[in-house]
Order: sequence, then structure tokens, then C-alpha cells
Amino acid sequence: MVAVFDFRQSADGRRLRTSEYDRIDRTLPGRECGAEGAQDARVRPGVDEEGLTARGAHERRVPLPHVEHLYLERARSEYRPIEGRIRKEESAREEEVEARGKRLGHMVHFNSMTYPTKTFNLPVLTGLSEKQIRVHLGLYEGYVKNANLIMEKLGAVRAGTLELDSYIVAELRRRFAFEFDGMRMHEYYFSQFEGEKSGSEESALAKAAAEKYGSGEKFLAHIREVAGTRGTGWVVVYLDPAMKMLHTVFVADHEVGQLAGLPVLLALDMWEHAFMVDYVPAEKKNYIDAFFANLNWSVVEKRFDLSR
Repeated sequence: MVAVFDFRQSADGRRLRTSEYDRIDRTLPGRECGAEGAQDARVRPGVDEEGLTARGAHERRVPLPHVEHLYLERARSEYRPIEGRIRKEESAREEEVEARGKRLGHMVHFNSMTYPTKTFNLPVLTGLSEKQIRVHLGLYEGYVKNANLIMEKLGAVRAGTLELDSYIVAELRRRFAFEFDGMRMHEYYFSQFEGEKSGSEESALAKAAAEKYGSGEKFLAHIREVAGTRGTGWVVVYLDPAMKMLHTVFVADHEVGQLAGLPVLLALDMWEHAFMVDYVPAEKKNYIDAFFANLNWSVVEKRFDLSR
């Protein structure tokens, strides 16, 4: 703690600069200070190690361990403190450490949950071999693992238990979208094959498709057309709830090409890993046929109903 005094000269009228270090905690009762000729005087509080007050020590010519700068040889007058204040003395480094501690105090309470690797109840699929599905599921598991790994490392950086270069941290943050979206898109993809295949031409989805594309057949034909786009990526059917409108788009990079905020109704993986065990790239059309042969439209219809 440091007592900070504002001085003025009571004799010849010369004024002194105010010395002030840190934030104020409480006010000291005013008292005279016997410091003569003090410029930028800084006085520690109360009583020194020998029990002498500041004025008493000055009168006895006892060295004042609690006075940092007193220019007594140039003093000819007595000064009186205008006010005395006391507050905790903290260096810039101490303030930084305290602030960081407060931040970390919140951060250590961050939710430490991890994303589970989901299991899918898949039947025997037409045109897609068991090996193809196993390889594809292995890729999905890699997305889950790496999404959790990035969250773990960034959480450790926030908690102060791991030090990483700021460029590495920035790259991990950018990379998270790739891992997370890869995880979530594959969950959309595989869950579309679960359950008994069904669908209704009277569903709300079918009516919205007919309004946008003219009919359910034309809707399906449009999805196939988009799937034939050259390149790798995803075909995604979205619903824009604000406009009650369907959108069928080709997303080349799932971490940057999604339509912001729109719920996914249908996800068709058009990366080679989705079909290369069973089909070569020139046979991509056969893979698209296999996808729709196994697609459970009732899953897509339920997503539409929940998104409206």
C-alpha cells in the first residue's frame, strides 16, 4: 500500500507537482508532513519502522525509509498535504497477471464436453458395399476426433496450461470449421439411410418442392443435375425458413460454402472417398443412382417439418 499526497507550498506560493501512482482504495486523514523543499515527494503511510511519524522523524533528522525523494537541501519552507489517499501499489505486470487470472478464472469453467462418434443403424445398401461404407465411416470418425482435438487444445490455451504461437492458434481456429462441418455433414449423410424407406407425395416437403420446381420429379431431377457438377464437394438441399423456399446448391468446400443459417434437409457427399471403393470417377453417375436408391425420404421430410 502507498500513501499518495498532493502538496502545495504554504510560504512563498510555489506549487508542486502532484505525485500519484495507482488506483485509490481509501482516504487517509489529513496530517502535516515535515518534508521541506519536497518536489514530487512520495511518502509511505503512517509510521516508519522505528515508530516515528513522518514529521517527527524530520524534526529529529532521522532517515525516513518511507520517503522516496526528499530534497531537503533545497528546502526552505514547510509544505502541507492537501489530501492523503491510500491505495494498493501494483506494477503494470501485476495488473496484467491479475487481469489474466480473472480471465482464466472464467475460462477454466468452460464446458469440456466432447462430440461423440455416432453410430448409424444402416441396412444392407443397394449399390454401396459394406467395405465402401466402412471406409467412409472411418473418415467421419476422423472428423469427430480432430474437431474434439482442436477444442481440447484451444481450451488448454485459454486455461493457460498450453502455450502455442498465436499463428498456430489462429490456424487451429480456422481449421475447426473444416473438421466440425465435415463431422456434421457426414452425420446428415449417413442418417439418411436409416429406417424403412418411405416418403409421401402429400408431405409438406413435396408441396414446397412442387411450388419451387414444378413437381417432385423435377425436384429430384434438379438434385441429380447439380450432383453432376464437375469437381468435388457436396450437394445440399436447404430450406430458407424466412422465405419458405428450398435451395439446392453445390458446396465445394463444406467449411466455407454453406448458406449461412439455413437448415440442411438433404446432404449428398460428392467427394471421391464416398464412392471410390465401388466406382471410379467416370462412374460417378452410378454412385448418384445408388444414393437415391437408398435414400429414406421420410428422414428428409422430417427435417423439413422441424425447420419450418
